[in-house]
Amino acid sequence: MDEKIPEESKGLIESLKNKIYKRGTFRADISRSEFSQSHNEPREDWRPEDDQMYKGLLSPKFLKKFFLFALVFFLLALSASAYIIWSGSNVVQANNLEITLKGPTSIKGGEELNLGIGIENNNSTSLEFVDLIVTYPTGTREAGNLEKELPRYRKNLGTINKGEIVNENVKAVLFGEAGKEAQIKIALEYRTAGSNAIFEKEKTYTVLLSSSPLDVNLSIPEELNAGNQIDFVIDVSAPSESALSNILIRADYPSGFKFKESSPRPIFGTNVWSAGDMQGGTTRRIRVSGVLEGQDGEKKLFRVTAGVAAEGKDSVIGVPYGSTFATLLMRRSFVDVSATLSGQSANEIVVNPDETMRGNITWTNNLPDKLLNAEVTVKISGNALDQATVSAGKGAYRSLDDTISWTRQHEPALAIIEPGSIGQVDFDFSTLENSALNSLLVRNPYLQIAITFKAVRVVEGSPGEEVKTTLTKLIRVNSQLGLQATALYTGGAFVNSGPMPPKANQETTYTIKWAITNSSNEVDGVTVRGTLPSHARFLNNISPSDANIHYDSSTGVVTWLAGRLPALPGSSPVREAAFQISLLPSVPQIGQTIPLVVNMSIAGRDLFTGGQLSDTAQPIDTRIDTDQNFQEIWSRVSQ
Repeated sequence: MDEKIPEESKGLIESLKNKIYKRGTFRADISRSEFSQSHNEPREDWRPEDDQMYKGLLSPKFLKKFFLFALVFFLLALSASAYIIWSGSNVVQANNLEITLKGPTSIKGGEELNLGIGIENNNSTSLEFVDLIVTYPTGTREAGNLEKELPRYRKNLGTINKGEIVNENVKAVLFGEAGKEAQIKIALEYRTAGSNAIFEKEKTYTVLLSSSPLDVNLSIPEELNAGNQIDFVIDVSAPSESALSNILIRADYPSGFKFKESSPRPIFGTNVWSAGDMQGGTTRRIRVSGVLEGQDGEKKLFRVTAGVAAEGKDSVIGVPYGSTFATLLMRRSFVDVSATLSGQSANEIVVNPDETMRGNITWTNNLPDKLLNAEVTVKISGNALDQATVSAGKGAYRSLDDTISWTRQHEPALAIIEPGSIGQVDFDFSTLENSALNSLLVRNPYLQIAITFKAVRVVEGSPGEEVKTTLTKLIRVNSQLGLQATALYTGGAFVNSGPMPPKANQETTYTIKWAITNSSNEVDGVTVRGTLPSHARFLNNISPSDANIHYDSSTGVVTWLAGRLPALPGSSPVREAAFQISLLPSVPQIGQTIPLVVNMSIAGRDLFTGGQLSDTAQPIDTRIDTDQNFQEIWSRVSQ
């Protein structure tokens, strides 16, 4: 209750107010005191427990009230959240969006798959901007258009109202290996009213590929003696009525396998073939030969895969349509037979025409039993044997069928071969010289040496059994690449000028002609080079005009990139080219025959043998006796 102010006090207050607010009442003689800063130092003996406010916050009563308030607030917030969630008001839950899939559990590869997709919106609000996205496994094709790949299908479904059910059907053709599962990913992307956020619901459909669109079969021996030749067959067929395009076949060889040949030939390396386009009911067959090495009792695995080529990679299978594998057991050969030709043990060697070779055959008895009446034969076949050069050593040569044989009559060691014993025989022969190959018009000359060892194994209580081992060697004969170089003043591709015989300090032009000869095999990457001396100059006149001839002024080298040459048995040139040069002799060269082109050579790669071929030509000088009007006086520089 307010206290009353006495009357006398009111008068004093009014008088004071009048003085304060009246103009001219400020007195300059009255001084004002300055504010002083407080320099109170904190007490060092102060403790929080001494503070009354601190004691109040820590009091049990206050803490109890604070805890009750926080608990009530938490319960209210939890109740509000639960109400919002459980009521479903304007909230979309993925669990309330149902995706049902109807389709077969298994399907044949290459057959059309019809997949039904049901979408049910059990949320309390609509779904907007709904997109159905179906992602297929690699290699899937469009139904009705197998040439077009189908990695993904997308369709806009618009708005799905609450409680609404939408049904969709999608079709595709699946490919793959039999027994593998193909997984198809179905996804829904959607938004809710008033939100830009994109939500997603996914489901995966799995279908088993019960069969492959391609049947792959591999026919291979069950056992093989180490070091022997192996022949096997690959069959790939398309039982499906669907047409398959750009099919590749790939073979994976075990360690120790050396590829020899195949029919048809691989398109890449030694193990990838093209089957092209395959209609239903068609079959592709590949025959492969090689030599397999291995240890006794070792199992060797061969695998074959067929499928469509990867996009942009014609030698890689992008999607496998079928595969198979087979194993064979390696056996130690009863008799090891090895052979060298001129010291080379490889199964394939490259030689030149008219090359003499020494053959050496060695055998080892790996059995615990004796071998009796052994025989060694060498059958030589091919188109490059010079029969007159065959020497059978102690054996017998029959030129009728080019066979060399050794028996106990020729080599006593073949009568009885004890366990673990080693023996050998020798023979010699030569390939035909190049002129003979040319006269016979031989292309791709080769020789095949087939070696056979056979004997009778002596086993106690048995009449004996035949033991046989075979070995094959292949000899490829290089082509002969040649270069002919001539110089002309009259005739030829260009009109030449200048004094003849050439004079010191005056220019005379010449035509240089290069002619290439090639005998029996196709040759690629052929390059011809020659060097102009310092007193000669290249004139940039070339014949024919499209000949790939270049001149390097810094080195003086003229280069002709002749490219690929066909085989042309005989002495006729395969290709010719010419260029023009200018000669400027100096006074010290008066009376001399001086060079026009030196250091001429030719090189290329034999496509049949893989060998590098080369040849050289003699330098060309001012003695141009190949010119039809040549005179001896033209040879030397005049004054």
